[in-house]
Amino acid sequence: MDPLPQFKWQWCNQCQGLAYANGISAGPCPAGGTHNHVGSFNYFLPHDVSGNNPAFQGDWRWCNKCQGLAYAGNTSPGPCPAGGVHDHAGSFNYFLAFFSTPPAGANAGFQFNWRWCNKCQGLAYAGKEFPGPCPAGGSHDHSGSYDYALIFSWLDLGPSPATDTQDNWQWCNKCQVLAYAGNDSPGACAGGGGHNHTGTYDYVLSYSPLVEPSNYQGNWQWCTKCQALAYAGNASPGPCPAGGIHDHTGSYNYGVGNFGFGTGTLNRFQQGGWQWCNKCECLSWTVNALGPCPAGGAHDHSGSYNYFADFIAT
Repeated sequence: MDPLPQFKWQWCNQCQGLAYANGISAGPCPAGGTHNHVGSFNYFLPHDVSGNNPAFQGDWRWCNKCQGLAYAGNTSPGPCPAGGVHDHAGSFNYFLAFFSTPPAGANAGFQFNWRWCNKCQGLAYAGKEFPGPCPAGGSHDHSGSYDYALIFSWLDLGPSPATDTQDNWQWCNKCQVLAYAGNDSPGACAGGGGHNHTGTYDYVLSYSPLVEPSNYQGNWQWCTKCQALAYAGNASPGPCPAGGIHDHTGSYNYGVGNFGFGTGTLNRFQQGGWQWCNKCECLSWTVNALGPCPAGGAHDHSGSYNYFADFIAT
């Protein structure tokens, strides 16, 4: 089996380049400062794929200095905005889809118009009015490039796009809870400030009507204030780190797997060690640490099932 795709590759609205946004550093930008990912999708990059697919090009690598994606199949790795040339040590071998003419029906889950720059070897979006500054000087030059297509929705791929499922649920490395990361604000965190999703997988939840009802527990709901997933089947919604109690207005009825079960559809994988906190009602990961609870002290998982969270990308 090929490895899972890697997500949280994001577009930089300053240089138009693609950079990894799930690490400890945003990386230097040729426009100055660091990459700015406001307004970006979360892109999924397949890596180390087996077999030979003529619609995919390998030898795209991550640069550990600037966090960008650059083509490593030419003589020079290309100039890096961090200085010198790109350094691909520690990188996967990424594969990008390219088309001379996009195939019929290929638009679902894909974004086209990503191009290689023949000066810096980087990948940059060419669908804006300006190509973006290049670390080699001037602007990116896309002459000779294929039209690359990046995956921005793993759930929408294939002939039957997923329904009643939602990804972009992410783990917070400060308070350990599962929170939705698809809104403008990351939500208030019991560890202080907003949730920090660095190092997370891309988790996916089924919602009512549940796609896979067996071995799932329903009545898990999103809080509009802190973005966390909390159980709504008890008398109190639980205290919220944003103040007061959780507010589930507008939430779907989500289901979370318990007792363990086989892998489902959509190439989902599962991670155990998730438990309910009987003080704040939130679902949190218990492997690293208990995490701070908005009710005070640490989360208390007494009486909880061992839940299994589905994820579709690392």
